[in-house]
Amino acid sequence: MTRVSKGLKATYPIENMIGAVEAVRAGSSVREAAAKYGVPKSTLGDRISGRIDVEARPGRAPVIPKDIEDAMVSKAMSRADQGFGLSKRTMIARAGTLCKTMGFRNNFTNGVPGKAWWAGLKSRHPALTLRRPEKLSTTRSRAMNPTVVGAYFKDLHFEVASLPPTSIWNMDETNMCLEHKPANVVARKGAKTVPGRTSNSRETVTFLPCINAAGQKMPPLIIVKGKTSRSLRSYNVHEGPDGALWTYQKKAYMTDEIGAQWFCEIFLKNCGDIRPQILIMDNHHSHESLSLLEAASDNNIKVLSFPPNTTHYLCPLDRAVFGPFQRAYDSVCSEFTTSSVNAIVNKLTFPKLLNEAYVQSFTRVNIVAGFQSTGICDWDPLAIPVKGFSASVPFDKKKDQVVEEHPLQWVIRETTATTVSGEPSVQPQASTSSADDSLVSLEPQVPISSADDSLLNICPDVIDQEGNVVAHLIIENNLNPISPSNDPVMPSVISDEDFEAASVLVALNDSSDTLSCNWNSDIDALFGVGTPEVKVSETKSNPKRVTSHRLLTSKEVIQEKREEQLKKELKAKQMDDRKRKQEQKYKLKLEKEFAKKQKTE
Repeated sequence: MTRVSKGLKATYPIENMIGAVEAVRAGSSVREAAAKYGVPKSTLGDRISGRIDVEARPGRAPVIPKDIEDAMVSKAMSRADQGFGLSKRTMIARAGTLCKTMGFRNNFTNGVPGKAWWAGLKSRHPALTLRRPEKLSTTRSRAMNPTVVGAYFKDLHFEVASLPPTSIWNMDETNMCLEHKPANVVARKGAKTVPGRTSNSRETVTFLPCINAAGQKMPPLIIVKGKTSRSLRSYNVHEGPDGALWTYQKKAYMTDEIGAQWFCEIFLKNCGDIRPQILIMDNHHSHESLSLLEAASDNNIKVLSFPPNTTHYLCPLDRAVFGPFQRAYDSVCSEFTTSSVNAIVNKLTFPKLLNEAYVQSFTRVNIVAGFQSTGICDWDPLAIPVKGFSASVPFDKKKDQVVEEHPLQWVIRETTATTVSGEPSVQPQASTSSADDSLVSLEPQVPISSADDSLLNICPDVIDQEGNVVAHLIIENNLNPISPSNDPVMPSVISDEDFEAASVLVALNDSSDTLSCNWNSDIDALFGVGTPEVKVSETKSNPKRVTSHRLLTSKEVIQEKREEQLKKELKAKQMDDRKRKQEQKYKLKLEKEFAKKQKTE
């Protein structure tokens, strides 16, 4: 049951008490200092005598000591940064388990902390709060690895070092749905529901833009759902973005043929005559078609792919353009649907609304910010925020060293060292790995700090999280977690009524009493993230699986694509031959049956 306060509360800030103590120690009397700083004389006397600590807070002392509680909260917040955050219910369950394991005296009901303890914990740690996490797949968590991303930046430096911003391009696609998300509206306070009109159709359209580091953009490619060109007649394509190429596909998906069509009819006609140029995009199969890569190689245009599942931090369009574009589309559609009773978002009105959102969001400021925030132009690996690598830390198998520097600082050092020596800064390589282990550090792993990830300046020295140059590396080794499968309670969302002790007792009864007497290891066991287990399937993965970036226009990749194409054609020919033989066999059987029937008659 929640503890009821007796109304005792300090009416002065703790800073006043500290100032009064310092004044007394400087020569003032207790009475004068108490009157000057507005604190009780008797309370000040207790601080001066040493009976009570100077910074002691009014009220009962916390059940868990300050050092242990600080470490517990720090571990919990680090888990949240890594994608293993604890729910409110789980946090309280583990705190109760910790009190039981370490023998802390408490007055918790059935040994389970309640709402009063949780409120006190939040007041003692203002940085602690409840947040709803954003969705992040496990594949993307593992892919944002400093080794994988660092290798990409090394090759990127070699490719873009001598190119102007107008020759560095990025292409990506996104889905646009006719059903938009209504914007906030002015409504009556206390209203349970406020309706917002949307489209009658949830049909999606693929939108494919292309931008460069100078803030310029090409006409987009728009793919609608349909099997013939008649499907385009439902759209007012003349009201869409200027110069846009409208096409169709039965599911409105990107295909190899459409990818090659986009490259020949849009990219080559709008990229200019300067050569060489580079096009950076993800590794979707439609972007790696043989016809597209051969056309790029013939026109002296290099095609570089991002490491798989890293575009949320490395792709300029994903980083700074698609978000404003989607918000602008929702805003434009909301204004349109509220302007008139007959205003409906459908295939006829969609192109005009899409164009308005396109003009508002695809601005030079947004486009240039996308290339800068992803470190492409000007080349800067440290532009990737530190928190982007936090989710990959639990999956790293090498956690021996903890270095207080940016995870990609080693790329700056290696690139600078090779440049100063007079040799090419980075030798281009088509990085292909044969196993998932490429996502694990092959060099000394640079772990992640939970400190603020401000953008840092490029410098060959060691840089800490706040941008200060330090002369040495601070090494720690206090990670000793256990597997997350030992969670006392699985995280879940519960209501306040279900927050009582009964919902947590199962976790306490099932908890182990064999934890170490060292409170550091106990906290690691309860609030740390476990070490990944090596599975047999990971060591015997597909040898052709690509787990890093590639220069798609290299001779090796094009030759690989040609061999794949020949194998595909050979397989199709064999299937046609088998089908033809089966048809001939079936035809011969029918002829024999017909002849036998004729003979019988």
